[in-house]
Amino acid sequence: MNKVLEDLKAVPGVSGVLLLNKTEETTYQLLPASFSIETIKSVAIRLLQVSYYLKPDARFKLAFASGSVILQNLEKAALLVFIKGAIDEPIFELVMKNSVKSLERWMERYEVVREKLSGEALMEEEEALEMFLRTANLVSAHFKQSLGGHQVTQNWRKSRENLAGDYPFHYRLFVETGGKLSFKPSEEKISVPSLTDFFAGLIHQFLKLSVREGGKEAPMEKLTSELRSSLEKTSFYRTLALLEKRPV
Repeated sequence: MNKVLEDLKAVPGVSGVLLLNKTEETTYQLLPASFSIETIKSVAIRLLQVSYYLKPDARFKLAFASGSVILQNLEKAALLVFIKGAIDEPIFELVMKNSVKSLERWMERYEVVREKLSGEALMEEEEALEMFLRTANLVSAHFKQSLGGHQVTQNWRKSRENLAGDYPFHYRLFVETGGKLSFKPSEEKISVPSLTDFFAGLIHQFLKLSVREGGKEAPMEKLTSELRSSLEKTSFYRTLALLEKRPV
């Protein structure tokens, strides 16, 4: 990690580099001494907010009186490169390309280790399942107000079938008339990360269908406010945000 940032910082004209790990919401940086801890925290918070609404490969260049900043978004991280003065574009682009590849590989390896140590790994399957069902039923209750119970039921069933090829256990999700969701008991064990991905995908599919049919939109964090602290122990919100950014 440090070697990648050092290579970028060594390009003539680059005055600083900051990498944001979006999963852990932590930063790694090689910045001038003029950057205080408070400034770094402020930059990281804004970067985190902006990056979730960008495609994974998005890049922007922002010009200022004292220089410029290049924002390179990755799927699990975001990179800020601070430029001051003239820069050799071909050399910079070559180093940037290699750095991005290295960072993506590093993040993939990091995620494998993180998953073993995360809150998801410490959460029991039954606890996670109950939480995700409550989450889906909160979403269901919201859209029943604008679409009615019958349409909400149909949308959940369509969403479940759309995931059939990726999640063999999809059949265990039961959608009752009126749009209430439950999960059929089984001796089959499902990992919490798999449940997280399944329910994020399910709700993503449901939201697309329901909004397309005139359902009233609302921020997911608002709909699930009573469960937010529990959901934040998993990667649910981040997974959902990534799914929303994928091209249709």
